[in-house]
Amino acid sequence: MNEVFADTSGWANYFVRTEPFHQDAKELMQQWYKDKILVITTNYILLELVALFMSPLRIPRLKQIQAIETIKAVDWIEIIHVDKNLDDKTWQFLKERDDKMWNFTEGKLHAIRIDAGSGKHFQKFSPGIGLG
Repeated sequence: MNEVFADTSGWANYFVRTEPFHQDAKELMQQWYKDKILVITTNYILLELVALFMSPLRIPRLKQIQAIETIKAVDWIEIIHVDKNLDDKTWQFLKERDDKMWNFTEGKLHAIRIDAGSGKHFQKFSPGIGLG
C-alpha cells in the first residue's frame, strides 16, 4: 500500500480530540508520515470537513482554518480537485453500479481510481471502519 484515501470522518477523527477514534487516526497518520505513504483526499472532502466542524462539532473557526491549512501545507497529502469532468465520471460510475449503495464520496474514490488508470491502488481510511 503506497497511498491511502482519507475521507471526512478520517480527518475529523484526526483533528478533533473528542472524536471516538482520535487516537487511532493520530497513530495511523504518524505511521503513514514515517512510512512515506501518500494520503489522498479531495477538495469536496475538505468542504464536508468544514461543514462538520461547524455543526455538529462546533469547532472554533480558527481551529477549522488551522486544520485545513495543515492539510494543504504538507507534501505527503495530495488534494485532488474535483472538477466537472471528475464529477461527471463519478455520477456515471454511480449510475452504472445501481446494485451498490455507495455515496458520492465512495463513487468519487472509484472514479479517481479509474481516471488515474488501473495502476493506481489505494485504500480508504475511515476510522471506526478501518482501511478497506
